[in-house]
Amino acid sequence: MRLPHVPTPAELALLRRFEVLERAPEAATGDDVAALTAGWRAWWRNQETARLKDMVARVPRTVIESDRWLVTYAIAAEVS
Repeated sequence: MRLPHVPTPAELALLRRFEVLERAPEAATGDDVAALTAGWRAWWRNQETARLKDMVARVPRTVIESDRWLVTYAIAAEVS
């Protein structure tokens, strides 16, 4: 049996920024990579791949392609 994930205070701050980006993913910049990674990781854990796939389509490609984790989540959402 696995223990549930408990976010750290730093991760909670990133998730708050992610909530803002969720409403306007087109506004994401390179400064938002950590927040996007934290949010997409949470969605992936919760099997929210449809939401992830939808947001991937709206985040600027240059932002996604700047980070290997974002690329990984984007590809995984596409094939799931």
